[in-house]
Amino acid sequence: MDLAVDKWFNRNIPLWHWRKEQVIERIKKQNPDVFGVAELLPWQERYISENFSDYHKVMFPKWTDAVLYARKDKYDKLEEGHFFLSATPEKNFTRDYGNFMPRLAVWMRVRIKETGRELLLLSSHFDGMKSSRQQSVFIVDDFIKKKFPSLPSVMAADLNMAFDGDGWQNALSRNWRSSFLESGIKEKTPTHHGRMVDHIILINAPNIKVKGFQRTRREAGDILLSDHHMVHADLEVH
Repeated sequence: MDLAVDKWFNRNIPLWHWRKEQVIERIKKQNPDVFGVAELLPWQERYISENFSDYHKVMFPKWTDAVLYARKDKYDKLEEGHFFLSATPEKNFTRDYGNFMPRLAVWMRVRIKETGRELLLLSSHFDGMKSSRQQSVFIVDDFIKKKFPSLPSVMAADLNMAFDGDGWQNALSRNWRSSFLESGIKEKTPTHHGRMVDHIILINAPNIKVKGFQRTRREAGDILLSDHHMVHADLEVH
């Protein structure tokens, strides 16, 4: 986010102009096969996309609240799209359940070049309002189950919900898997305001094994790159 909202949360976060190069450096250091980014404004999306031209990109150009990237050398992009987290997800900019603003998920169906296996990849940003983020679990899950019932799915998202909330109980009721919980990490790993709200979720994916998980910590001399910490999962597709 490149507006004063960052200043409300942490006055040590510089405006985008002063941190954008370090954001790119940090993502490239992680060297992800797939990554999702939330709360982008259009000029931030353009800058990131220019620096990751070797990645497929999926976004809804009129609302860049969630953007998804996947490496072109590892994946063939077969299909892409978006839907809004509302009672009528096919209608753009719709919002229900107390959403503070419209929220959406973007997705791409890909083929892994090395194995020929197909995956569904998603990126999303759930609203901060409790009723909305709880219902968003069902909206995302229903979309996947109806459109891609046989595809293992991986979603990178700011869900705005931690493991002790009702929203996570909804996720458990739909058999969502947390790559953090399955990694075996025991220590507390907050990503925002002392709570873990940023996740890499596995849905309908019994053939995907979690090999590791980490929250990217600040390094010596770093400025704060965001009011959230990046998270990274190592996944193995069988």
